[in-house]
Amino acid sequence: MTTTQGSGGFSMNQSRSISRSGSTPYHILINQEAGVLRVKLGGHWAYRDSKAFWAMVMRESISRSLQKALVMFQLSEPLSLKQACELAVSANSTFLDHGLCMAVVDSNRRSFPNTAFWQLATADSFTSALFNQQNDAEQWLGNH
Repeated sequence: MTTTQGSGGFSMNQSRSISRSGSTPYHILINQEAGVLRVKLGGHWAYRDSKAFWAMVMRESISRSLQKALVMFQLSEPLSLKQACELAVSANSTFLDHGLCMAVVDSNRRSFPNTAFWQLATADSFTSALFNQQNDAEQWLGNH
């Protein structure tokens, strides 16, 4: 696994990239734009424990003092229904008491069965929503 960090230090546009090759290659890009943490996961779902993924999102949000996050999934293979449930439920338990407003984008529609699935799986217990288009997610975040 290699990790690279942008040369901006702790500036407002701090960017970090994590990549791994091998049997389940993935790439995570983390940056900040206009007060929103942006996390983009491409390639294969590589987290055995989805709580670890959400904990990373939470750490990044806290370290940057951000209250909004946009998480984009561009997975090369579909998640199983079990993985999608675990991902949504673990997001719920991670963000429940932290006041983070999060938009999740399933850009190639391979992560979750449909947009209503997210609301059902998280029981609407924290401010979040699932979208298929990034523009819709950004507009929703702007209104929250």
